[in-house]
Amino acid sequence: MRTMHLALLSLLLASCGVVGEPRWTGTYAASGTWDLGGPLANDRTVGDAVADLFVGQLVEVLGIPSLLEDQAEGVVDKAVRPAVKAVVDPYAPPELSPGGSIYKVLGATLTQVKVESELTLEKDVLPGSMKGKEIFTSFAFEHEGKTYTLDAVELSKLGVDVTTEWKGKETQADQLQVDGHAVEIEFGELVQKMADQIVDVAGQAELKGEVKAAVSCDQIVANISKDGKGLTLAVADWSASLDDQQLKDACAKAVPMIDEQVLGLFSKDTTIELGGTATYDPPAGELKSGEDFGGLIGIAPRPVAPRLHAAFTAKRK
Repeated sequence: MRTMHLALLSLLLASCGVVGEPRWTGTYAASGTWDLGGPLANDRTVGDAVADLFVGQLVEVLGIPSLLEDQAEGVVDKAVRPAVKAVVDPYAPPELSPGGSIYKVLGATLTQVKVESELTLEKDVLPGSMKGKEIFTSFAFEHEGKTYTLDAVELSKLGVDVTTEWKGKETQADQLQVDGHAVEIEFGELVQKMADQIVDVAGQAELKGEVKAAVSCDQIVANISKDGKGLTLAVADWSASLDDQQLKDACAKAVPMIDEQVLGLFSKDTTIELGGTATYDPPAGELKSGEDFGGLIGIAPRPVAPRLHAAFTAKRK
């Protein structure tokens, strides 16, 4: 009889989630909002978008050692970005400049992207550790009072489910610290869907043409080159030099890539990384993001500031 009572007690405790499993484990339906306006924040301009492409080409030509890649990219960026912006921005389409009509509409739309997903959390191997999987189902945005909902597969890099793995730990009762984790969606494709509602195909092609016309490689190189002797870069024990012709060639290769971008501003090859605190509310059966939940949008050559803020509420299924 005592054995039976103990077995019943164990079953009761397990059903209450107090034996072996933290209360936050389980499967949730999550919904929230992402502020993806970072690429248009801080008065980021068309010149910045062109500079990103130019820096990418220069990094490829320079053959930077992998151990110094991040540091060297920063040196390259510092050396060429002001020159590119000085040439491009005065002649860039006004609609795409900070304060311009398209710029403002895109910025407002990007700050309120609605996200739906399914989240499953469970204990990991180490005491207090957590792991999980999030499967995104849809992304939505509003324009002129109409909501446009996109199936997550439309924005996936491989045309499959958009998923991400969670890792982290329980920092106090019912509070989790979620490690940064990459969400592999085509950020540029999302912006393209928005752009399609703002500007027709012919208008987009015309804007890209105006962006390309604003790029004078001869003038950019003249602003960069030191007395016509090209550019020399050094990081730690590594150094490399490019002559004027190499600089012009890299610039010339960057210009056609504008056609591949959304409105000449956004690359489709980007990453989004999220993480932060989340708190579980047992009576409500809800997991909610903390004020610090968010991350970065990785547009080359470095993540865009300010941080992406993400807020979500996940209800236990």
